[in-house]
Amino acid sequence: MVIGKKLPLDIKSDGVLWRGNVYHLVRLSNVKFSLDRSASLTAGITAQVCCFDDVDYKVHAAVFDASGNLLGAAGTVVNVKRLWVGNVASLANESCTLDFGQSDAYKRARYFSIAISMENVRTPD
Repeated sequence: MVIGKKLPLDIKSDGVLWRGNVYHLVRLSNVKFSLDRSASLTAGITAQVCCFDDVDYKVHAAVFDASGNLLGAAGTVVNVKRLWVGNVASLANESCTLDFGQSDAYKRARYFSIAISMENVRTPD
């Protein structure tokens, strides 16, 4: 885990099977952690989102120290819009922010984990 540097990710939501193809409606492509002088930790995540069904995916992250002790966790929501134009369309990158709150313990953060929730998604049919 590096503070202040954009780190690459390749985290995809569970696939949705439709007409023989699998679609991952949310893909997280990078994260940047920031720790301010008051010891408040935030993370900015870039997500690519496909239009498919109106559904909210929850994104959760946790940060750990070198011994694997949990220092904090945060969550946010990424909305997938239902916009149907005859095929699955990708939208521009979306950014979301995770706010872990304030703690001096975040100065010891060395590792992180990020996950996307599993959601029930309706197909356009």
